Amino acid sequence: MRAIKRCLGLLAASLMLASCGGGGGSGGDGAFQPTPSGTLTITATTSELPMNRDGVGPFFGSPFMAELDITWRRANGDLVSGQEVAVAISPVSVAGFSTLDDPETQIQLDGNGNYLRGNEFLDILGSGPVDVTAGHAKIFVHSSNISGVATITVTARDSQSSNTTISKTFNVTVIPGTSSLPASITLDASPRNVYLADAGGSSSSIINAVVRDGTGQLVPNPGTGNTGFNNVQLEVIGGESYGTLSVTGSTAAVVKARTIQGVAAASFSSATQQGVVQIRATADRADGNVDNGIANPVAVTTSIVVSDGKLFDLALTTPTEDALFTGNVTASTTNQPNGTYGLIVSALATDRQGNPVAPGTPIRFGAVDSPLIGFPAEGPGRLAIAGTDGDPQEGGTLFTAPTGRFTAPGHRPGPGDTLLVFADLVPGNRDLESARQITTVNTATSLNVSVPFNRNDDTGNSVNNGPVLPYAIGRAQSATIVDRGNFAGIGALGITNAQGVATAILNYPVNQLGKRVYVYAQGDGINAGSAIKKVTDIGAFVFAGMKEGRLFANPTSISGNTTAAVTVCLLDELGAPIQGVAVGFAFSGLASGAQGFVDNIPGSGIVEDRTGPNGCTVAMARTVGVNDSGGGNSEPKLNFYVDELTDEVEITAGGEGSLTAAPSHFRGTGGVITLTLRDSAGNPVPGVMINSSCEGDVSLTVPAGATNAQGQTTATVVASGLNGYNTAGEGTCTFTASTGETTEVGFDGIDFCENPDGISPPPDPQLCGDDNTDPVTLTVVVTPSANCTLTVVSNPAGLSCSAPFSTTGQNCASDFDQGETVTLTAVTSPAAPACPATRTITFSGGCAPTGGSGNQARVTLNTAQSCSVTVTQ
Repeated sequence: MRAIKRCLGLLAASLMLASCGGGGGSGGDGAFQPTPSGTLTITATTSELPMNRDGVGPFFGSPFMAELDITWRRANGDLVSGQEVAVAISPVSVAGFSTLDDPETQIQLDGNGNYLRGNEFLDILGSGPVDVTAGHAKIFVHSSNISGVATITVTARDSQSSNTTISKTFNVTVIPGTSSLPASITLDASPRNVYLADAGGSSSSIINAVVRDGTGQLVPNPGTGNTGFNNVQLEVIGGESYGTLSVTGSTAAVVKARTIQGVAAASFSSATQQGVVQIRATADRADGNVDNGIANPVAVTTSIVVSDGKLFDLALTTPTEDALFTGNVTASTTNQPNGTYGLIVSALATDRQGNPVAPGTPIRFGAVDSPLIGFPAEGPGRLAIAGTDGDPQEGGTLFTAPTGRFTAPGHRPGPGDTLLVFADLVPGNRDLESARQITTVNTATSLNVSVPFNRNDDTGNSVNNGPVLPYAIGRAQSATIVDRGNFAGIGALGITNAQGVATAILNYPVNQLGKRVYVYAQGDGINAGSAIKKVTDIGAFVFAGMKEGRLFANPTSISGNTTAAVTVCLLDELGAPIQGVAVGFAFSGLASGAQGFVDNIPGSGIVEDRTGPNGCTVAMARTVGVNDSGGGNSEPKLNFYVDELTDEVEITAGGEGSLTAAPSHFRGTGGVITLTLRDSAGNPVPGVMINSSCEGDVSLTVPAGATNAQGQTTATVVASGLNGYNTAGEGTCTFTASTGETTEVGFDGIDFCENPDGISPPPDPQLCGDDNTDPVTLTVVVTPSANCTLTVVSNPAGLSCSAPFSTTGQNCASDFDQGETVTLTAVTSPAAPACPATRTITFSGGCAPTGGSGNQARVTLNTAQSCSVTVTQ
């Protein structure tokens, strides 16, 4: 009876008790007994840590560390041992944890001896297993430089008991130690350059203000709903004439916004004023609320440049890599190598504020290379008709030069020639930089041009500084320039892109490498009075050779204590001669007391003659006091160099004659070789038969004969299979005088697959064993008119883009094979109201009209391209 009363008493105390005594389960399952899965208990030395602003590393006793003890018991109260608990901490930006060091783990250091990993106490984790010994696991929680609450979650599964999972959480708060009110702001605008609304470019910019408290933390969100407030004020300094800012629900010169994760954003739109516009962001250190006024402001400003996108200045340049093509380059096509090169020339076009001009601005290019004097004997040469006292008539067509000789015999100008005025070289005359076509030559000191000169009125007032400007007059004789149409890999020529860059192709013959050429770029700008003016830049270039040129000295060995002729040749990568180049020299390894001279210049210096039409010069080398021992451990040598290109000639103690060849090396081709025989004193030797033989992928068409009065004869060699795809041949021709002197000429072939970008057109990838070319993306921007729907499709198929008349436009993109030519066809369709019969479809960007049907254009996809298609009524 007593047992029954006790059971009833327990029932009254807890409804969870299912039975008393046997039959309902074991006594260990009662309401006041441990759960079947056991328990986890977490005890910490502290639950609050200061923010670790300086990133102090772990050490015992650190104020930035809390030690947590994790106790794991089974349901019966036994401590669990020899197992692991899983620990994770979140967010890891607030805190991380480490464990006790395992002495068996190898410590790893970097190359400077600094610690990398291996000490578990020093290695901060976000999650990982922790060993349990005698029911306890230790972890160490380390605060970071961000405040907040980090939650540690411990999970355990007892593999030796119930095998059920239990978990426990514990929070550690990282406290900043200072107020969360604003203390600093960073302000950024993207982009920083915008245009007036009617300039044709982007007129808006995104403004981001990042607000932090005194500890560098992002300020908390300023609430929402009735308790929310704005905590940042953004303003355009100067008012709405300089621009407006837009945030949710407000557009004005001064707006207020609230931060999210410390960031407030607004959109800036330009107005009527151009120039540097200041944007200011302000927060309130007093209470963070800018709605109720700003008692203790913290502010920062940033700048946006607003401009009209009108052409003000041009700057010519050319790429330093992959700027040259073989073959004559024309708009949208490249031909097989034909003895010409094409050089990419670009002009950067900017407006008065330094922004790129509006995309699509046309730029005209031209070239002048004749009449030229001083090439190649004196270097690249200079225009023969030139002076330093030019005086363009501001706003007029008259040009005078007091020392001019425009009607003198010899080189003189005529109608159609180009007058170049280098006004940029004289401060205060930038606006008079000019390229004008001559219409009439009046006198020896005056002429007229077809288009009036600018007014030189950058300041608003026309300035005349008199006859102080350098000038030159000439015409294009060796060069042609292509500045219209499209070119594979570049896109539209002569039209500025989004970066304000317009490009042209300068073509020239390979037998003129090293020659001076003046290139000019010109476009239409606006002067201070809003009248059209010509904006010009002129650059001096040379006809460049392919990169990785070669320098060859022949013969490779000369006799000491005599005078010997050494032929030094400079060729470009494809074997074309480079003219007008000065070749340096220096002797090395000469014994004490020995001396070396080249063209009577002792020791080191410059060969007297520059490289000639064959790319070669002859250096007369003379040595005295040369013996077999040389200078210490060095052998006597004569070294020749051009920039980083070098070749050397050994000097022996003998007294032999020499046979030299010019050129002494060819790449990718053959040609005429001039052979010169000299005696040991350097004098030409006439009447000696020169025998010829060739081996490899070259052959003689005209063998060498007997030397003439100058000790010279020639031989002609042709290439036979030197060049190929995934292969390159070679050859050697040996020339031997009947008196015993000998020389060799080498021939190297070109593997077109090694540098396909340098060959025009690039080789078919299948010829190079590449059947899987990388895809290239073509993007088409389709803009309809108010009444016409515009649809664009591609051939081969893959791109289809339709923009209904009621939309602002549509962008489509598709991938095609590299090198593939894609034809785009644009079709309009009637809408309501009907699309008129008289309409114009315009292609721009990377696509070039076909020249036939007005609704088609093509683009060759060597690189990713973008085309724009519009229809107008």
